[in-house]
Amino acid sequence: MLNKLIDKSDVIINVLDARDPISCISEKLLDKIKIHPNKKIIFILNKIDLIPESYIYDWLKILKKMYPTIPFKANLQKSQKDN
Repeated sequence: MLNKLIDKSDVIINVLDARDPISCISEKLLDKIKIHPNKKIIFILNKIDLIPESYIYDWLKILKKMYPTIPFKANLQKSQKDN
């Protein structure tokens, strides 16, 4: 089923938790996607409101070396660090 989904997709979006993004990356999944050279992979670095701003920039620097990466904050409420 996963292979069919990959076959039908032009872009695969991998949502990563900003608190521990490396643990959210599945090398097996990326290997399956890499077999298809026309498929694009994008990382979404989610929950950026839960980590210090300097960490966001550090993670973006690391992750962008792998694939295009977009920081994202889904929570519309102010976090403790925003106060």
